[in-house]
Amino acid sequence: MLSLVAITSLITTSCDDDPDKVETNGLDNLKTEIKSDGTTTSGAIFSDIDGTTFWLDYVKYKIVDSHLEIIGYDEIELPKEPKLYAEVKLNGVTLKTRKMLNKAFQNAKIENIIIPYTVTEINNKCFNNCKSLKSILLPDVLETIGDSCFYKCQVLSSIILHNSVISIGEYCFAWCDSLSTITNYDNVTTIGKYCFVQCNSLTSFTIPKGVKSISDGCFAYCSSLTSVDIPEGITSFGESCFVGCKKLESISIPKSVVTLKDRCLAACEALSSITIPKGIQYIPDNCFYGCFSLTSISIPESVRWIGNYSFFRCLSLTNINIPSSVTSIGEHCFQYCKSLTSINIPDEVKSVKTCFQNCTSLPIITIPSKVSSIWRCFYECTSLKSIIFKSLTPPTLDADFKGSDYGYGEITVYVPKESLNEYKESYKKYGFKEILPIE
Repeated sequence: MLSLVAITSLITTSCDDDPDKVETNGLDNLKTEIKSDGTTTSGAIFSDIDGTTFWLDYVKYKIVDSHLEIIGYDEIELPKEPKLYAEVKLNGVTLKTRKMLNKAFQNAKIENIIIPYTVTEINNKCFNNCKSLKSILLPDVLETIGDSCFYKCQVLSSIILHNSVISIGEYCFAWCDSLSTITNYDNVTTIGKYCFVQCNSLTSFTIPKGVKSISDGCFAYCSSLTSVDIPEGITSFGESCFVGCKKLESISIPKSVVTLKDRCLAACEALSSITIPKGIQYIPDNCFYGCFSLTSISIPESVRWIGNYSFFRCLSLTNINIPSSVTSIGEHCFQYCKSLTSINIPDEVKSVKTCFQNCTSLPIITIPSKVSSIWRCFYECTSLKSIIFKSLTPPTLDADFKGSDYGYGEITVYVPKESLNEYKESYKKYGFKEILPIE
């Protein structure tokens, strides 16, 4: 039996005198009193562990700083609908349950649970891998939900967070395949990395106004996500934050966004158009990789660099206007843009290495004067008929820059008049159809 004298010695102040009173919301059945003989007023099954830790209805509690923390459960006896206590009275002193610690119910075979109305923190992995959890009632004083808290709760379909919640941890709802509805989270300021990764039933989400960045992988591979409301004030899209959202048809990037990170919108197969805000300077690697339905994109004058594979396999993109501010186009940037018929390369670009491979509909391209070498840039561009070179010095071409199966006999090259002879001499080995002066 638990020593009530030992417990009393651990209590420095009575929680009944706590100025931060909590409403019970009608859940008075979450209270109990442990009597001197070890029985309880609620009929709860109680047993002592070590004088500071005890079992109550197969749930383990620990006394910490005059409050209770839930730290574990009985893997054999815990029922599918366990009862947790908000207030436990000992020798006239009430202890309130404030926290649920790391892994407190990890792997538990529970189906429904009510979190005590006094709990303000649910720590990391608390309900991790609770594959049978169907419903959970959270308290309206809860502030923090830890990392991987509901990771792989595969049948949890909805959750009400309450506006008291300000922080949601990394991987918190990751792989919650059935989660379709999340409500009352308007005051959240932090949503952790990969928070909703592969929530395959989630169709829409509104980012709270207090959130300043969309974290890495936040909505990665949410295969049913069709709309996201993103407020002004967001400054960055994290790495892979929307990667693989196959049904996301449109997304509005707020004007406040100044940073896009790698793969942030990659493999959004239904995305048809996008406008990049004026504050963006860099379109990162793989940014729109595999956006098969993307037909148009607006790039502002603020952009200076376009990264590797940025528009790789944008199969529906027909034309793109790259602003004069761009000085660098990454490798394989437009590879497999098979519908691309028109594109300009800005005058300040110095390298076009591999960037237009497999653009099978591209008929003509102009190479700016600062480009000094071209390496496999037009490999298998089977419709390419004209190349206009602006440089007075012929750029170096690799031996297989268009693909050995297609040759160069159908391509007419246009060059500066004053460099016509030099181009003819330099490029005679390629067998172009004609090399003509720019009129």
